[in-house]
Amino acid sequence: MLRSRCLPGLLLGVLAIGCWNGGPSTPAPANPTASQKGAAQAKPSEFKLLKVTSAKVEGDQLAVEGVTDLPDGSKIDVTLDIAEYDPKATYIGSDIDVTAAGGKFEGKIPIPARPEFRSGPYVVETMFTPKAQSQRS
Repeated sequence: MLRSRCLPGLLLGVLAIGCWNGGPSTPAPANPTASQKGAAQAKPSEFKLLKVTSAKVEGDQLAVEGVTDLPDGSKIDVTLDIAEYDPKATYIGSDIDVTAAGGKFEGKIPIPARPEFRSGPYVVETMFTPKAQSQRS
């Protein structure tokens, strides 16, 4: 799993390194062929970059841009929440899924119309979860 966290106007980097082999794992066949043996020995790719580079308020939305070394088409979860909000309290943030393309991602997160979001500060988190990706052929 990869994560990135920032406060709009102040970037903070938090990165948890994860691996992704392109989809869910499947059990190995009992008697693999030569081509299956080669495929089984292939190592999963390792990705280390998931960073928010810009977060700007645009009306009632937060426009977020970032960079990544994830493959094109990778799904990234982007979350907006109150900074220092009690994690045990009911979640009141907003989140969207964006797609990596050409080493970048972008999206607009609706800012909740709640009193807690009137003054900030806010936190933006991005997360890549290998198991949340669609299976690739």
